Amino acid sequence: MIRIAILKTVEQLTGLADSWAGLLRQDAGLANGIGIYGTSDWTLSLWENHLQSRPQNILVLEDEGEICAILPFHRRINGGFPLRERVIEPITEIVSGRAGFLLKHASPDYLEAIFRFLYAEVPGWNTFRCTLVDGSASDQAFAGVAANGRYHVANVGSRASPYICLPAQLASYLAGLSKNFR
Repeated sequence: MIRIAILKTVEQLTGLADSWAGLLRQDAGLANGIGIYGTSDWTLSLWENHLQSRPQNILVLEDEGEICAILPFHRRINGGFPLRERVIEPITEIVSGRAGFLLKHASPDYLEAIFRFLYAEVPGWNTFRCTLVDGSASDQAFAGVAANGRYHVANVGSRASPYICLPAQLASYLAGLSKNFR
């Protein structure tokens, strides 16, 4: 049975450290994985330094008593009256990097439950904003949720972040390069 709660304090965030690390570990080593921008330490640093440690929201989803998703988010307002956009977004969006959703097995079902909860239980917003890496587990989970057609989804921009994928056998790859290149 899925249960969702919202925590509000820095102390509660630090109490999630082990579960947070377990969710992050699933894809943190992948080139398109979450990376350092998804750690609890990074989120805590943003919270303390950019949000002045004011109470924020940490959505925690449990399934059968196990924490299966964590979404720390904050609110901000874009624009002025009357075209005010009231945004909720992951705290990591403050200095957007290689972040994503902390979901067990990148489950679109858990992400769908999170969005249903946000719509039903969190008043006063009209836009959810996040940055995802193309092809990442978070991107695939989000695409699964968006495919059901219940939400209006818009891509508001993109950035290129190239990387080189090295083969599994690094020694054989390096042996095939010229001495000058190695």
